Amino acid sequence: MLKSHKYEEAMYNLASSDYCNPAQVLELFPDLAPKSLIIAARGASHTSNQSSANLENLSGDELQKAVAALMPYLLSYRNRIASGEIAIQCKHINEKSIESLSTLIDTAIVNGLLILPDNGALLQFLERANSVHFDFTSLKLERAGRYAELVALLKSSGRHRDAMQVLQKLSVSFDDLKNPPVGAAMELRGLPGAWAAIKYLTSLTPLDFDLVATHSK
Repeated sequence: MLKSHKYEEAMYNLASSDYCNPAQVLELFPDLAPKSLIIAARGASHTSNQSSANLENLSGDELQKAVAALMPYLLSYRNRIASGEIAIQCKHINEKSIESLSTLIDTAIVNGLLILPDNGALLQFLERANSVHFDFTSLKLERAGRYAELVALLKSSGRHRDAMQVLQKLSVSFDDLKNPPVGAAMELRGLPGAWAAIKYLTSLTPLDFDLVATHSK
């Protein structure tokens, strides 16, 4: 098991390697992305030798330390994808491979932020355009009671009816939710939830009149 003071050193070594593949890095963090996504992205970049860092089976504070050390690498790689650097650096890479890497990185960032203490960064990330793997992430958000973040993910995925159903539960049946709301969702009980629903509906372009009619009753 890697000692906590070595996490940052290990992530630095991985990030600085010309042969570093984020899929291989994320094999060490099974809570951050589904195995199928890691396998799909594994061949999308350079491969490297097996890492000597063993970060599996971590929990609690140790897991948070490892994820905190990993996060700058993930954010940097995301920027490199967005800037086109990865496509230029990896001559063999194609558009499908870039999409696989984008989904892997965004999914890992979101699920990493879910493990770290809540500072609002998770909600802000999901409110922007992203490539997060929906099925894997939505389940984790719901289990964690992060309903505000779940609504943001539903919206970015175009699942507006599902998002409105979540907002409706938060505003009128707060105590009946399967998992207790955590973070920003705790502020959506009653009228704040209703206003959040109105804001959501009016932000849709084009306006979904059927959805407005359903939730204006």
